[in-house]
Amino acid sequence: MNIPGIGSPIELDGELKKRNISKKRAKSFSSVEQRLKVKVNVQHGLMLYPFTELEKMNLWDREIKKFESDLSIDPDDELLIDDLRMQNVFEFQDYLKFTLHENMSFEREAEEIIEKLDELLTINDQVTKQTEDFQAKSDRLVTEVDKLGQLQTELSEKLSYFESLDPIVQTLNTSSSGSIVVKSNFQDEILGRLDKCIGFVNDPNNQVFKEAEVYRFRFKQCMVRALTLIRNYVTTTIREVERDVERKITEQKGNEQGTTSRVIIDAMIYGKFTEDMSEASRLFRQLYRRSSAKAEHSDEYFGLLNDCYNQYFKSRRSLLSGINDPHSDNGVSTSETVQTNLSYFSKLLEKESQVFKKVFLIPETEVSEVLDNATNISAMNTFFETLVDPLYEVLRDRIIRENNIGELCECVGVIEGYFDIDDEHFSDTSRLGPDVTYSSDFPSPEGSIDYQRLFKMLLEDTQSRLVFRVRRYIDGNVVNYQRTGNELAIGNRKDSTRQAHTFDPELDTQEKIGASGSTGVQFSMETNLIYPPVIKSVKLLSKIYQLVSQNIFDDLANSIVHLAIVSLKNSFDSDISLESKLYEIRNLMFLKDYMSVFDIEGSSRETTIDFSGLTNFYHAIFGGRKNTKGILSSSKSTNPFFVAIPTVVTDFFNCKAEIQSTLRDVVHDFINESKKSFLEPLSEYPERSSLSSTMDKFMEKLHKELPRLGPRIADYIEDQQTLYYLIDGIQGEVIEEYERFYNKASETEKSAQIESLLDGETVISTWGSIIAEMLADMDSNPIDSDPDLPDQGTEVNEMS
Repeated sequence: MNIPGIGSPIELDGELKKRNISKKRAKSFSSVEQRLKVKVNVQHGLMLYPFTELEKMNLWDREIKKFESDLSIDPDDELLIDDLRMQNVFEFQDYLKFTLHENMSFEREAEEIIEKLDELLTINDQVTKQTEDFQAKSDRLVTEVDKLGQLQTELSEKLSYFESLDPIVQTLNTSSSGSIVVKSNFQDEILGRLDKCIGFVNDPNNQVFKEAEVYRFRFKQCMVRALTLIRNYVTTTIREVERDVERKITEQKGNEQGTTSRVIIDAMIYGKFTEDMSEASRLFRQLYRRSSAKAEHSDEYFGLLNDCYNQYFKSRRSLLSGINDPHSDNGVSTSETVQTNLSYFSKLLEKESQVFKKVFLIPETEVSEVLDNATNISAMNTFFETLVDPLYEVLRDRIIRENNIGELCECVGVIEGYFDIDDEHFSDTSRLGPDVTYSSDFPSPEGSIDYQRLFKMLLEDTQSRLVFRVRRYIDGNVVNYQRTGNELAIGNRKDSTRQAHTFDPELDTQEKIGASGSTGVQFSMETNLIYPPVIKSVKLLSKIYQLVSQNIFDDLANSIVHLAIVSLKNSFDSDISLESKLYEIRNLMFLKDYMSVFDIEGSSRETTIDFSGLTNFYHAIFGGRKNTKGILSSSKSTNPFFVAIPTVVTDFFNCKAEIQSTLRDVVHDFINESKKSFLEPLSEYPERSSLSSTMDKFMEKLHKELPRLGPRIADYIEDQQTLYYLIDGIQGEVIEEYERFYNKASETEKSAQIESLLDGETVISTWGSIIAEMLADMDSNPIDSDPDLPDQGTEVNEMS
C-alpha cells in the first residue's frame, strides 16, 4: 500500500494551484465575515439603532477586532502563505487521515485482543483455584505420609526395646559360666542395652504400653542376672587371688626368713593382690555404677555389691590375720603403748586404703553429682572398724587400768592427733558387721580414712576413764582435804620465792609424748599463800582442758571450782581473823584470774541425794552434836521423823559467777572485821567512857592501828590497787559510823564537851595523812609483782 509522505512530490500545475489557493482564501474570508456579521446582528440587533452609519462602522470595526483569529489573516500573512508550497500541507493532511485510519484499526484489534485476554484470565483464575485445591490436598497427604513414617520409625524404635528382651534372655540363660562377663560385647550388648530398656519402661510417658509392667519386671530380672554374673566373677576372682597369694606366702615363709621375707610378703599382699584384681576391678565398677547409693533402683542391686565387699573384706582379713596383732608391752607407759599401736595401725590402714581404692574406687574423671565414691568409702571405713577391733580390745583394757591422770591426758592427746576433736563432726553411724548392709548416710571425705569413726570409741573410753579419775582425784584432794594449819604460816607469807608446785605423781608426767591436746597455757604457780585444793584444781583443769568435749569440761570446771570454793570456805569461814579473810581473798582472786583463761560457758546441773537430815536425826537422838537442837520439832512437818528422809537436791553451778559472789562476800567480811578495831572506842560511849576520853582513844587507835593495816594486807595481797580498795572500803565504813557517833554526841553533850569532838572532815584528813605516811613507808620497800600471775588490778573493785 502506497502511503504518501510529507515531502512526496505531487505534480500540479501552477495555475491550478493558484486558483485553488485564491478560491480557498476568498471562501475563508467570506465565511468569516459572514459569521461575524451574523454574530453582530444577533448579539447587537436593535442595539445599533439609532446609531449613524459612521458610528455603525466604528462599532463594526471594533467588533471585528475582537474576533481576530487564525481565520482573520493579515494581508502580509496572506501573501506569505501564498508563497508557500501548499503541497506539503495537503500531504501531511493525507498522512494524518491515513494514520487515523490505521490507529482506529489498531484500536479495534487491541479491543479484540483485550477481550481474548479477559477470557484467558478467567480461564487462568479457574486453573489457579483448581491448582491450589490440588496443592492443599497434596500437602495434607504429604503431612500424613510423614507422620505415618515418623510413627512407624518411633514404633519400630520402641518395639526394639521390647524385642531386645528375647536375645538378652537367651544370652544370659545359655551362659553356663561367668566367663561371659569378660567378653568385650557384654558391657554394650547386655548391660548397656538393659540400662536403656529399663530406662524406657520406667519412663512415665511409656506406661501406655499394654505389657509395660511385665517387661519392666523381666528387664530387671535380666539386670539382676547380669549383675549376679559380675558378682560371681568378682567374688570368685577375689577367692582365687587370696588362695594364690596365701600359697606364695607359705612358700616364701618356708624358703626365707628375716627382713627380706617380710618385704616380699608385703609385696604379694598388696602389690600382687592389686595387680591380679585388675580385671575384676573393671567389672566391679560396672556393678557399682548401678548399685551405689545415688544410682537409680540401687536398692534392688545393693545386695550384690555388698557380697563383693564382704568377700573382699573376708579375704583381706585372712591375709592380714598374722600381721595386725596389737602390741601390749607392760614395760612401757600407757601413752607410749597407745602411741605405738596407733602408729602401727594407722600405717596398716593407709596401705589397706590404697589397695581398696585401686580395686573399688571409680576414677575421678567419672565422678559426678549422681555417681561418687561415698558408698565405697563408707564400706571401707566399716571394714576398718573390724580391722582395728583387736587394737581397741587391747588398748581399752590397758586404759581402764590406768590411774594416772597425766598418762590419761597423754593418751587423749595421742588419739586426738589423728583427727580434730569436735563432737559435731563425729559420724553417728552404727558399727556394721561384715555380713550386713553398709550405710553411706554419713560418708567421710572422698577417699579418706575416717579416723573419727575408727577411734571414736577408744577416745570416749579414754575420756570416760579420765573423767572418772578426775572425780576421784577431786574427792581425795579437794573435797576431803583437811586444813593442816600451815596455810597461814609466817614463813609462807614472808617467802617471796617463786617455784613450781610440788610434783604430783597423779597429775605430772614426763613429757615423753607431745600431746596435741595441750592447752598452750603455761601455769607457773607458787606454793606460798595458795590453798592446796585451789592449786590442784587449777592445775587439773589446765591439764584436761581441750582433752574432753566442751560440755564435759564445762561441767567439770563448774563442779571442781565449786568444790574448791566449798573446801576453802569450810576451812576458813569459821576463822574470823583478818589473816584468814585475806588468805581467802588471795585464793579467790588467784582462782578467778586463772579461770578466766578457760573458755567456760553456761552452768552445770548436779543432782545429789542429801542425807544430812538422817545424820542430824541420828545425832539428835543419840547425841553428839549441839546444832541439832529443835530438829525433832521442825516446823516443816508435824511428823518429827519426816526431816530424816533423804531428799533429792538439784544444784546449778556457774564457776565464774560463784567466784565473783564469794569474793564479794569475803571482801565485805574482811572490811567488817577490820573496822571493828577502829570503832571499838566509839562503842564505849557514853556508858563506859566520856566524850573526850572516847575521842582520845579513837584517835590513838587510828594512829596506832592504821599504819599497820597496809603492811598487814600486803603480806597477802600484792596488788596495790586491791590494797587501796580494801583500805578505802574500811575508811568508808569507819567514817560512816563516826558520823553517826558525831551526830549522837552533838545532840546529847553540852557545849563545853563538844569542843573536844572532832568533825568528820578532820577525821578524814587525819585518816588520809596517816594512810599517806603508811604508803610512803611501803613504797620504800615496794611489793614485788608476780610476773607469772595475771593482772589482778581491778578484780576486787569489780566485787564491790
